[in-house]
Amino acid sequence: MIDHVTIERERLTMYTLKGACHCGNIKLELNTPNSPQTLWLRKCSCSFCHKQGNINVADPEGFLTIKIANKENTFLYQMGHKTSDRLFCGNCGVYIGGLMTHDGKSVCVLNANTLDTHTDLSTPTEINVSTQTPEERILGRMSRWMPFEIIY
Repeated sequence: MIDHVTIERERLTMYTLKGACHCGNIKLELNTPNSPQTLWLRKCSCSFCHKQGNINVADPEGFLTIKIANKENTFLYQMGHKTSDRLFCGNCGVYIGGLMTHDGKSVCVLNANTLDTHTDLSTPTEINVSTQTPEERILGRMSRWMPFEIIY
């Protein structure tokens, strides 16, 4: 379900998309000024995303809040280039998304399958970042991923 919240000071509609891991240890709230149907969903064909069945979403104009009830029941994983972390719930094993900090700015991409409203989103675009250098990946993420905060 999508909540529509009007922010009076900016006079624009904000969309709030909520989600969680399977067990509820990690709760998610994505706030965006963009309609959920216009958000770019990406289906990466790297071996990690393929094996997970990930469909990722981020909105550089939006903001993701990650609320973790029990930090000890989470874990991070880094793939080959070690340019970002992957956040998982340690209770139920659900992949939440990728997290990265570069030049003092923290950004993330969210596994759209964790959202309660995944059927209201656009059709995913197939992408492949396997041939990109670590520097190209970082630059792309900094322009396409979104800011976030983690609350314990």
